[in-house]
Amino acid sequence: MKLRLHHILTLALVFIMIVVLALIEVEATDLFRPDNWAAMSIGFGASILTLVGIITSILTSNENNRRTEFIENLNIVLKKIEDKIRINPDRSLTEIYENSKKTIKALIDNMLPMKYSEGITGILSFYFFLVSAFIAVIGWKFKFVFGFFLFGIALSVGYVAYCVIEFAKIDSSSSLPKKKGELELQAVKVNGRTLPFETIGKEIFISSSQRIERIEFKVRFKGTVRNGFFHAIVRYTNGLASHIPDSNTYLANFGFVDDHILTLLEKEADTGVLQKSEQLDLSFDLILRSSKGTEENPLILKAFIERLGEKDIYKYLSIPDDFVVNVIEIRIYEDPFFKPTYKRREIDCITIHPTI
Repeated sequence: MKLRLHHILTLALVFIMIVVLALIEVEATDLFRPDNWAAMSIGFGASILTLVGIITSILTSNENNRRTEFIENLNIVLKKIEDKIRINPDRSLTEIYENSKKTIKALIDNMLPMKYSEGITGILSFYFFLVSAFIAVIGWKFKFVFGFFLFGIALSVGYVAYCVIEFAKIDSSSSLPKKKGELELQAVKVNGRTLPFETIGKEIFISSSQRIERIEFKVRFKGTVRNGFFHAIVRYTNGLASHIPDSNTYLANFGFVDDHILTLLEKEADTGVLQKSEQLDLSFDLILRSSKGTEENPLILKAFIERLGEKDIYKYLSIPDDFVVNVIEIRIYEDPFFKPTYKRREIDCITIHPTI
């Protein structure tokens, strides 16, 4: 049986009390007459029994509801990671995906529902108080009366410690961590050709002699994230913009309608795969212009979108010829609360200024 922290704490307290009782003599005083001691022990026991009842019937039930919701969210993320591993042919990403799976599985194992049977520990402490009261009345040596009382205290402390530790698990795992991370551009290719670039702070300047159809960024992230993913925003001179998640690190399925509008095909997986990477180098490939209705930009499906009506959804972005790229913003986002439908948090952003 795997020992939990409250088991270890309870056993330690009991051991210490046994040693103390073995080494010292405890004598009754006028303040601790048998009838007074019995009343006090029963009062302690009744209070502990009430506390255990409240914890077991109300607090543990509420905590298990929270854990059920939390685990459901984690299972959504885990399933999407497994799908990503299965369909992504890029084996260089295997380590990243496996690290994410390991992190999520460890969280699930750590958040299993609390056992109502753990309340037996608290109930058992009540009986120690009851025995302490009983043997005080029948005249046993006060050392044993005091010992049973202390054992009841040890079990009570152990049970309450267990509950406090367990109740704090989700809060510690889903609390908002300090934002920590920096994004750097390592290399850039335009239409398959590597280009030099100039960096001024978070602003990157590149110059291309041809129209940009495909642009690939090698980016480095230093820091830590929860369910992180890369995301690009292509802004045009006409004031419109296209959002392009990185298909390798973003877990939701998505496509594009009306040439440049991102459409998420599932809302329950708006999350990423990156977990606690101190340093990470990845390539982020953006297809900006591809022909609709061809193998280069295959049709994913035809669907009715509430705000747009019935539309064809394509795999890649294909911006119209009259759109001119102004800037491209590369961001890293995270899902810090392990809630795939909750608001994302930006960790860092770099802005690329292409000129032709």
